[in-house]
Amino acid sequence: MASVFLVEDPSKAENKTFYNDENLPSLPVPTVQQTIKKYLDSCKAVLTEEEFGKTAAICDKFFKEDGPKLQEKLLERSKVRKNWLDEWWLKKVYLEGRAPLATGNFSGPGTYIEHYWPLKPGTQLERIALGTYHFMQFWQLIRRELIASHSLGDEKKLTMHQFRYLFNTCRIPHRGMDQLSHSFKTEAEGTAPTHIVVISRGYFFSIPSVNSTTGEIYTPPEYYAMFKEIQEISIQRKKKGVPVAALTALDRDTWADARDHLIAISPKNKEVLEEIETSLIITTLDDTSPADYTELSFEAMCGDPGQRWYDKSYNSATTENGGNLCLCDHTPYDAMVMVALVEFMTQAIKQAKGVWDGPWHTDVYEKPKELIFTLDETSMMYINKATTLCRETKDNIELLQIVFEKFGKAAFKQYKIHPDFVVQLCLQLAYMKTHGKPGPTYETAMTRQFYHGRTETCRSCTPESVDFCKAILQNPNPGSKAFKQLKPLLQAAHKKFVTLMADCLQNKGCDRHLLGLLFICLENGFPIPELYTDPAFAASGGNGNFVLSTSCVGYFHAQGSVAPMVDNGYGFFYRINDNKIIYSVSAFNSNKETNAGLLSINFQNALISVLHILSQSNAKL
Repeated sequence: MASVFLVEDPSKAENKTFYNDENLPSLPVPTVQQTIKKYLDSCKAVLTEEEFGKTAAICDKFFKEDGPKLQEKLLERSKVRKNWLDEWWLKKVYLEGRAPLATGNFSGPGTYIEHYWPLKPGTQLERIALGTYHFMQFWQLIRRELIASHSLGDEKKLTMHQFRYLFNTCRIPHRGMDQLSHSFKTEAEGTAPTHIVVISRGYFFSIPSVNSTTGEIYTPPEYYAMFKEIQEISIQRKKKGVPVAALTALDRDTWADARDHLIAISPKNKEVLEEIETSLIITTLDDTSPADYTELSFEAMCGDPGQRWYDKSYNSATTENGGNLCLCDHTPYDAMVMVALVEFMTQAIKQAKGVWDGPWHTDVYEKPKELIFTLDETSMMYINKATTLCRETKDNIELLQIVFEKFGKAAFKQYKIHPDFVVQLCLQLAYMKTHGKPGPTYETAMTRQFYHGRTETCRSCTPESVDFCKAILQNPNPGSKAFKQLKPLLQAAHKKFVTLMADCLQNKGCDRHLLGLLFICLENGFPIPELYTDPAFAASGGNGNFVLSTSCVGYFHAQGSVAPMVDNGYGFFYRINDNKIIYSVSAFNSNKETNAGLLSINFQNALISVLHILSQSNAKL
């Protein structure tokens, strides 16, 4: 078990995982002036001069008229709530959303480690058993509050609140607004469900994760015995089970109706649903054999809907050839929770060289319990509708997972340039080369140094980055004099990005504040200000209209994928290692403008061009 994850002195209460959460500062409210300035700056990057002039006038009116009164009410809210945004964010951004979760979730390879777990037939049971064991180690450490809380630098503690929602958490569909079911507790808080739901060939089973006699988590051999028994039962049946899980891929209101119907036709169905929804996690014996990162990621995002429970905060699946993948509902937590879990499991697997090094024996354990739904003609109608929807969604997704191995962050260290900036700049350059215009960009910035903080939007498509991209596209020849003069533009873009990201970490972006002011407006029945109906609002990314939806998932081993935010957009997740950059890029096949493959090629060429500019000047930024 990697000691880097553990608290230094568990006897001290202040070292406990969740101890600092209640002591963190309140989420700040930016000034209207700060927000409008940042918003206009992002608009300037994507609008014509004429369009920008109109938007500037609209923003000036908002600053003088609507902004002050909305700000006053938002400040009043912030005085009685340590986080003025979190309830709105959960309810209005997620639980009130009616779109299907299938492409809204984030997903990707889990603990897929080439050197220790290469894709290999016949390894499924061993790896799902060992993976479950290491997951349960992480659960046990969180439950005992022995995972060290994260920090920003040496001083600023970050909230760990989201880690509670990795376990025993599920979205429950209801018409109009869903409910978040959550039953995890720390040891100090009491008992919590410890069963795991397993899906194999569409059949559902429940297994215990903790030995009821000893109170300890089971060993990999004991998990192996349970999974083997489940696999044998499901394979002996000639047909796959009815894909009831596909219902979770329907739009939320239709799924709510289907769930109500299941409960109405049999009280047993309610018991089965509760067993699934309260489980620690869903884990699946997947019957596919992906050949590489791309296929593994595609299986995670668009796999067999009968093998996924999209409502669940964490689905883990192990393929027939030993690949691991995960699928997560974004509602209760952000990607950093999964990054931490995957890194913990990766380090544990590496330390054990990918195998269980303890005794191979199984004690007496509870047998898997099959969970059986009672279905009727109406239920089958809903299920058929869901599987058709999933098939259409699968056919519409273009997804690539690429390992760029020419260089990584080590190549940029000597130039004192932020590697995340390099990726964002090169992605913007790739987009502009592909589409001939700037692309408004969402990049995740975390606000976890504040009470229950989650994210802010870093609008990395800045006027400075666009100026650099235009200049290099006009002077693409590396030997030209103009090419050598690109560095000042690169410096300006870098300075803006670093400043912008630092502000976003302080919750001083523009998107969350503008959203809060809009919610104040809606709650009080005020007329919607023109700022929100101005075409520039959507054109710059407002209301989730970012054509580039991006996130740096870190510098470790986790890698994710996400579908685009908009029909004509791209999803772009990436991790940056010393000598390589691994990224996923997605697009919708139904949109004839987008091309994930071409964007990927242009992105790699952009990386090479930017490094060349830096090496030519041979100077630090």
